[in-house]
Amino acid sequence: SAQLDAFARRGAPPTLGRAALMPALTHEPISQLKAQLRALQEERERQNDREIMAAFRAAKASADEAVEAELRASAGRLMGRAQLKDLQGTTAAKCQRAFEDKLSQYSFMQNLPQYKAHKTLVRTDSYDGKMARFVAANDQKLSIHFNTAVERCVAS
Repeated sequence: SAQLDAFARRGAPPTLGRAALMPALTHEPISQLKAQLRALQEERERQNDREIMAAFRAAKASADEAVEAELRASAGRLMGRAQLKDLQGTTAAKCQRAFEDKLSQYSFMQNLPQYKAHKTLVRTDSYDGKMARFVAANDQKLSIHFNTAVERCVAS
């Protein structure tokens, strides 16, 4: 307090020129600093959101690749219901594992509100849609195969 009082006291008058004055501020420094800090924080939050979305996009792409690889490996075969059910189970597990493995480097991701939404999106887009197309194509191949076999039996 004594140091502050000593600092605030007027010193000796200047010998050369005029005395220096404090600058006139149009805005109060505290409110200006608050506004600047708020703007910096908002920009950092936007940047974090962009990085989080990029991580979710990468995880979804990884899940897409896992599903496509699994379905590609089984594309040429005709499958019965049991084989199809096994394929669905392994493909769903690999899809989920690829998604979670890609996000595992960020331990906080599973606690984000977007995690559940992206997990559902991966399930519907990456797995359900592609698997439904695969099952439909397999059913069509089976139908053609059995119709051809019936026609051969009838023809002979």
